[in-house]
Amino acid sequence: MASLSSTLTSRIILTRGIVVVVLSFFAAHFSYAAVDKKTLTPDQYLEQVKKSNQAYVSFIQASSGGESRSKEERISKTPSFFANATYGDDRSYPTIALPGFNFTSLQTYNITSGFNQNFWFGLQSKLYLNFFSTNYVGLAPQWRIVQPKADLTYPLWSGGFGRTTQARSDLVGAAARASQYQNSFQAKLVLQEAEINYWKLAIATQSYQLQLKGMERAKFLAEWAKSRADRHLSDQSDVYQTQGFYSSKQLELQTAIDDLRAITQTFNSSRNINSTELKETLITIDPDFLSDASLPEAKLKIRDDLRASEQQAIAAQSNATLSAESTKPTLNLVLSGWLNGRDNGSTNGINAWDDLFQANRPSWSASIQFSTPLDLGARADTVRGYELEREASEIAFQRKTFDTEQSWLDMTRKLAEAKHRLKLARQNEEIQAKKAKFEREKFQRARTTTSQVVQFDQDYSSAQLLRLKMQLEILSLVAQLKLFE
Repeated sequence: MASLSSTLTSRIILTRGIVVVVLSFFAAHFSYAAVDKKTLTPDQYLEQVKKSNQAYVSFIQASSGGESRSKEERISKTPSFFANATYGDDRSYPTIALPGFNFTSLQTYNITSGFNQNFWFGLQSKLYLNFFSTNYVGLAPQWRIVQPKADLTYPLWSGGFGRTTQARSDLVGAAARASQYQNSFQAKLVLQEAEINYWKLAIATQSYQLQLKGMERAKFLAEWAKSRADRHLSDQSDVYQTQGFYSSKQLELQTAIDDLRAITQTFNSSRNINSTELKETLITIDPDFLSDASLPEAKLKIRDDLRASEQQAIAAQSNATLSAESTKPTLNLVLSGWLNGRDNGSTNGINAWDDLFQANRPSWSASIQFSTPLDLGARADTVRGYELEREASEIAFQRKTFDTEQSWLDMTRKLAEAKHRLKLARQNEEIQAKKAKFEREKFQRARTTTSQVVQFDQDYSSAQLLRLKMQLEILSLVAQLKLFE
């Protein structure tokens, strides 16, 4: 799985575009407008979203939980303490009938405590102290035995060389990190949506203001045409045409108001406010900056959903390894060694510790354990199934890497294209503004037709709205690029 990470890193580093420096450059320039105490900047709005949006808070907490859970992978390879205590009172009849071998009960107690640890190379170890006592009530003496003991188990086939230990550790850690990165990505999506909502509302506000000015121009044309018709200087059809134009502008303005109300509700909802009213003002966007800014380059960073996909591939590989190892034949080498110390109960076990080193009675044992499944066909199918899932996860990760790189290239390309279109839209807007103004002046001097001035004014309004659309596209792309931070 190390190859997955190295492949990802090598492929990502080669791709270059606009990201962190670009975003900070945009953010810094959006403060150019006069900002009073009621103006809400994008950064201030996103801070409100971070504090109040339950979805964002839940994703952040889940991501932190996954990061903390990832430390669980260390537990399987660190020492652990264990302790057992057993007491027994057996009053059954003796199975051996010997003269004088009469006792009323057999009292035993056993205390075992120590440490065990699984090492990364597969060795399973236990180091512990075993203390037990045997008392035949009615007979003497009472024996106490102390045994310091060490057990070593090394798997030679199934789980050999630490494959099971490492795979189990990797599985736990990868699953936790996959959750961490996936929830982190979801939290960034919440912020991305909120930032886009901010720009939508800012653009919708400007659109409303443009529609309002367009309606005022249409109203002026309608009143001017009526005054000329009242003086018999123009035909009544000019009145109808300008009134129709004014009516259509009123409808467009009402549509802009309705859209603004809906976007405001979505805007407030992201910060957990249920309202269609906005108490703050938003910053004004300079279209010339968006179209003319020279943006530096920065390296593409790995997106969190790609990190999650990588960890899912690691988990699938670890799971396949565990399955393959569990179905292999078991062949374990077991070694045990211990010392023995005993007393007769007269000194409450103190002499047992002395006897431990004086009696010179060390003991040891060695054994080999073997077992194997008999249904070899089922074992082969199981291993093959997990192997296919592992390969599928690697393929999915490779595809995710490709899609992420393509998304990056697509967004940076679209950003450059949108900037160029905005520049053209600005030029068109300036031309349409001059054309409409000139035609209105001619209309007041009765040197043009009503349909001409109405058409030119409509062209100017369309150019303004198109420019706003280009601005929103650029700002939305910038918000999407933040997913790569």
